[in-house]
Amino acid sequence: MYPFSISEDSATAGHCVVVICVGKHPLETDQNIEDLLRPLSAKHHDVLVLICDDPCKHDQMIPRSMTIPVAEKMVKECGDQTIAQINRVIKDWKFDNPKSNITVIRWAEIIDEDYTELLNIVVRFRGRFEDLIRGSAGEYIHRRVPTARLTERRLDYFAQHLIDCLPLYIFGAKYGGNRYSHAYHPIFTPSGNDHDPAASYRSPVMDVVSAYCNDAEFMEKARRVTLDSPLIQWNRVFFEKPVV
Repeated sequence: MYPFSISEDSATAGHCVVVICVGKHPLETDQNIEDLLRPLSAKHHDVLVLICDDPCKHDQMIPRSMTIPVAEKMVKECGDQTIAQINRVIKDWKFDNPKSNITVIRWAEIIDEDYTELLNIVVRFRGRFEDLIRGSAGEYIHRRVPTARLTERRLDYFAQHLIDCLPLYIFGAKYGGNRYSHAYHPIFTPSGNDHDPAASYRSPVMDVVSAYCNDAEFMEKARRVTLDSPLIQWNRVFFEKPVV
């Protein structure tokens, strides 16, 4: 894992969320799990680990021909394995802060009335950002499967993943009565820059997030749901890609 900083705002807030997309991600080894959760648990009394299983069913359908039920079964099994592994590491290893509470949940556990209402608002404003959404989808697909043709079907799949996650990407997660607006996202280093991965990393998804956040009408309607909740602050945590 590359060194990363925990912002003072994040530490002061007391709680943070680790966002994990199922599939290929750095937290597939016990050591990487410990390397990330140990410093976070030392600084926060409440660490939420969110396994984003359900939205990733759309990703699984990009390179493969499969039905939604098959994709749902696949991501659920991946989520089960990730949850079991992280919980085992938490149980077996003693972290620096014995008072720290680390909770592992899956996507369905953050979907409440507020999230659903925010998602409905996101969908209503989608037409304003459709070109950006599909451009983001195309860039993501090319990055993940360089040989894949950008068919409408594939663009639709990732666009739906993006839309489903936008309330999280903009306002964070709500769980157990708390709003988690400080997020840590474990990812592999971008190709070609192992010395300063943050400098070369670009997320096309964040272009869409910024566009929504800069739309005053969207934010006005969304704020009626979230009230004074802050926008999420993202912290990328880079890990070296495993040698195959």
